[in-house]
Amino acid sequence: MHLRTLQFSIDTYLTHLSPIIPPSPLPYLPHQISHFLGYRAPSTPQNQPLGNVLVSLWAFLGAFVGLVAVAGLFEASWITERGGPLIVGSFGAAAVLQFNAIESPFSQPRNAILGQAIASLVGVGITKLFYLQPHSSTLTSSLTPHPTLAHSDAHEPPPYAALAAALAVAFSSMLMSLTGTIYPPAGATALLAATEPAIIGLGWLYPGVVVLGTVIMLATAMLVNNVMRRYPMYWWAPISASPKPEHRNGSDSTVNDEKGGDEEASLEGKLTSNAGNGGAGEERLVVSARDGVVVPRGLQLSGEEWRILRILEGRIIEVYGEDEQEDHDKEDGRSRSVEARGSGDNGLNRVETFNSTSTLRV
Repeated sequence: MHLRTLQFSIDTYLTHLSPIIPPSPLPYLPHQISHFLGYRAPSTPQNQPLGNVLVSLWAFLGAFVGLVAVAGLFEASWITERGGPLIVGSFGAAAVLQFNAIESPFSQPRNAILGQAIASLVGVGITKLFYLQPHSSTLTSSLTPHPTLAHSDAHEPPPYAALAAALAVAFSSMLMSLTGTIYPPAGATALLAATEPAIIGLGWLYPGVVVLGTVIMLATAMLVNNVMRRYPMYWWAPISASPKPEHRNGSDSTVNDEKGGDEEASLEGKLTSNAGNGGAGEERLVVSARDGVVVPRGLQLSGEEWRILRILEGRIIEVYGEDEQEDHDKEDGRSRSVEARGSGDNGLNRVETFNSTSTLRV
């Protein structure tokens, strides 16, 4: 395996934990609760997209309420006694993401919570290591800051603070990329942990404060964004890391994908592996708006490839789902499907829409 093509996906490893990962509880919660957690039942009609004027007004309201709520957290005595900041600057960027770009993967709870947690932990850890420099006069106080030392040397940046900040951001970026939790505001979270005196004084309390503030911002986003829109789009990933296998006839196996607990227009997330489709030496990938996705047995896909499949599923559902269901009700066994055929080394080279005159070639 060459470094150039080396892939790592934490979701792939989490699939092995599927027997112990419980299914999403969102479909079983009262509608009033699940609605504000981003869940939409398959029968829920889709709302007409909002114009940018109304979106901007909701974004204004959400950003204002969210930042005021987070700032209220920093007024708590257990933070002010340690000389904590008025607010962490990265929450400003977070507010823009979570009220303006609510469909972006960067705005979803997994990225927000885990990205901020990784960045704050890495930032504090690297800052502590830089305080271990032999010529640092703040070693003892920086490792065990006293609540009453709000403006003491315990709050001074470490030696070579710029280098510590750069290393904290770079290391956080690498970890977020490997774990699929990239969250742009977290870059500022890691940087401030090494450069901002008021934040340095919080020590290991900083990660807890950041994560708690992120949860408050997410709660505000769910309340505001779900009035006329939908947020979050998913909780963990578009493709669930906890598939539940079930058997069809013989060699077929079906995996249920909950799309983070949301089954809205999602085929109930069926991913099907079929070893007997197609002729000899031929691999087939079939996307059906009713039956799911059929892929060759043993085909290894990365997390990004699973996400692309999910997007393709959504598009097929949106365009063909209703018509295909009607056709199926009228004549059992008939369905409109999208089939991609590829042979051996050439991969996928054609996408055809059956019962339709349109053909897309890639």
